Amino acid sequence: MAKKFPELQEHQARIQQALETAKPEMVAQGKALLSANCEQYIEAQGFDAEKLLGMIVAKHQADETISYKELYEACHRSNGKWGKEIGMSAARFCTGAASIWGWANGHPGVNDAVVNGQTKKRGDGAATMDYLKD
Repeated sequence: MAKKFPELQEHQARIQQALETAKPEMVAQGKALLSANCEQYIEAQGFDAEKLLGMIVAKHQADETISYKELYEACHRSNGKWGKEIGMSAARFCTGAASIWGWANGHPGVNDAVVNGQTKKRGDGAATMDYLKD
């Protein structure tokens, strides 16, 4: 069961209202900036952004899932071992960035494809991104 965040729903309503009244070119410019910022953030966490985003989008489009661990091991540049705390938090934060990137690039809800490896459920970090699905 997904967590509900009333303040995020209010925030979403304000964003939706702003998007509806904004000029299309301003919305496009904003989405391009969000997209670039998310890619830079993912790279700064030590991940190959293009590879990570590509894997998440492909899994989402195929209605399949990928675990945080798989993402970390396939896309992190350190080639180090999966460290539960560090690896999980890094992958979760990057999944959040991927969700925003997906919204900006016409792939809303891509973070649904990323799950906890043991439970096959979305992690706590993903719930905060639910408002970007629509």
